[in-house]
Formats: sequence, C-alpha cells, structure tokens
Amino acid sequence: MCRVTAEVCDIVRASLSSEASDFDFISMIFFLSAIPPAEMDSVVQKLVATLKPGGSILFRDYGRFDMAMLRNHRKGNKVAEDCYLKADGTFATYFSIEALTSIFSKAGCSALECKYCTVRLQNRKRGLTMYRVFIQATFVKEESL
Repeated sequence: MCRVTAEVCDIVRASLSSEASDFDFISMIFFLSAIPPAEMDSVVQKLVATLKPGGSILFRDYGRFDMAMLRNHRKGNKVAEDCYLKADGTFATYFSIEALTSIFSKAGCSALECKYCTVRLQNRKRGLTMYRVFIQATFVKEESL
C-alpha cells in the first residue's frame, strides 16, 4: 500500500511533525532557493532526519547563471553568494553543483546524481529567447545515520 504525506509549515522556524526516519523519499522542487542562506543547512538537516536510512531526496531548483540570476545581478539585489532578494521580498538562490552537494553532504547524504539542466525557451510573439539553468539531483541518506 502506498501512502503519501504532505506537510505545510514554516520549515525555518518550526519542527516537522513527522517521526524520525519515517519517509522513503522527499521531493524538493523549487523550494530550497527561497530559504534564507543562513538557514539552508538546518532546513536540510531537518528534512534528512525524517528520511529512512537509504531514503532519497529528489531535488530540482535554480542553477547558477540562470537568466534570472543574471537579471538580479544587474539590479544589485545580491544579499549573499549566488543569492538575491527579489522585488516581493523573497530570496532566490542559484545553486552550483559544488555548493549543493556540500549542503547535503553535511546533512549525511551522498549525491546519486547532480547535474545542470539547461532549457532554451522561445517566446515567438515577443521575439524573446530565454536561457534557463536548473540543477537536478538525487541525494541518498547514508545507511549509518
């Protein structure tokens, strides 16, 4: 029997209600980039604590040198390395493979896969070509944790 659990919380301030080692996998799709840089390590550690040993984290977020990063850099919104404050007050971090694998390694995960995905989008009506860079990864919680 499959069971899916979803939680809504302020993961920076709150603890998760799930038991330790409860989940087989966690999906992190475009969410870590919005966490304040100083809180990223603790957020990932909270999430990893809910994974069963050998459990996986499926990750996709913004990659370094994405067109939005270059646009924000020109506006002077930089608040930390590869992190910018958007007009709506939220953060946007653009990850390098090295920085991302370091965050997850400190939390006790190894990278099964970690790569950049580049996408070229065309808006024919406006005559725009947009180059997007995302980072996609699968991290596995070490068995001994």
